[in-house]
Amino acid sequence: MKCPIKPGARGWLVAGLVILAADLLDETTLSESFSTFSRTPHGRIITTTSWLYLTAHMFGMIPSHRDPLVLVFSRVPKRKKVLVVV
Repeated sequence: MKCPIKPGARGWLVAGLVILAADLLDETTLSESFSTFSRTPHGRIITTTSWLYLTAHMFGMIPSHRDPLVLVFSRVPKRKKVLVVV
């Protein structure tokens, strides 16, 4: 049976579920952890740089031939479908 949700949307759905589970199961939310980390000297640089890069990547502002994520995943061989049983 074919899944009605596209692969990219499935990835976002899984990411959202992982974030929700982490927020529900941990003592602090990911938002609180992000806020705390971004207040440290190194954390501010890391979070700001990461945020800017991901925003530029997601909005297609970086040419594909220079985008590190595109370059890394374009060289990774395509995965075979694997059934994961939990």
